[in-house]
Amino acid sequence: MVSETYISFISKLQKLFNFFGFKLQNKRIIKIRIDRPSLQYFYELKKGSLITGVELGAWKGDNAEKIYRLFNIKKLYLVDAWDSSITKEGILRDQYDFNNIKIKVLGRFAFNKEIKIIDDFSVDAINKIKEKVDFVYIDTSHDYETTRDELRLYFPIVKKGGMIAGHDIENRPEKENGVFKAVSEFALKNNLKVYLKSPDWWIMK
Repeated sequence: MVSETYISFISKLQKLFNFFGFKLQNKRIIKIRIDRPSLQYFYELKKGSLITGVELGAWKGDNAEKIYRLFNIKKLYLVDAWDSSITKEGILRDQYDFNNIKIKVLGRFAFNKEIKIIDDFSVDAINKIKEKVDFVYIDTSHDYETTRDELRLYFPIVKKGGMIAGHDIENRPEKENGVFKAVSEFALKNNLKVYLKSPDWWIMK
């Protein structure tokens, strides 16, 4: 059985490699990259800095693990309600499946003390984050109302020089292009510049 001490040692060793922009994979040292352009951009900007971040819409934890391995993480908040009624995945899976996915995510990050999982809807989870953060990454329901509210609620907790960003800026007819509409309106209202590189968008503060 793998001990918690061993897991902690491997985690610290990995973070040391991460600090210099590399990771161990199949006994090889390789350059870290992430398939989310906004996060890759922010990593290059803040390389080596201690980072506190929020991911809204943790789902199975795949992107969260990439974030954890990419950045020198001080604290990473993962927010998800795992509610089948608010996502298109609910069409394909029932709540039982969502509950099982949540259990797997909780187990996946059980030994990562820098990670805090908030089992709640994004618009309510904001009340459980009591500090300023370096970035917020949005990948939730992709509808207009939710994205609009997330931008309004989470932008104020982003530090100056930080970033709010998200996934799926491209047209999503089934969501009436809600992300694009909400991001465009928010940027225009607050005189902010939006950076686009599909499938991501981001705004610097």
